[in-house]
Amino acid sequence: MADGRRTLEELKFLIAEKIKINCNLIDELTRAKRSLDEKCLLAHRLKEESVLKGDQVQDDRQRLGVVQ
Repeated sequence: MADGRRTLEELKFLIAEKIKINCNLIDELTRAKRSLDEKCLLAHRLKEESVLKGDQVQDDRQRLGVVQ
């Protein structure tokens, strides 16, 4: 009986430890997802800016051609 109780207490301790590790991993995953989302938003914004700049360059070249 005492052996069973000791085993039960050890298992409870191990479960608590695994739960703590799992919570830490979930927190790390959440931070990584947030960082990835921020980087995706930045990449999307930079892509849009690049397209706009490309359009501006094309317009400027057309105007230059008209002036020349």
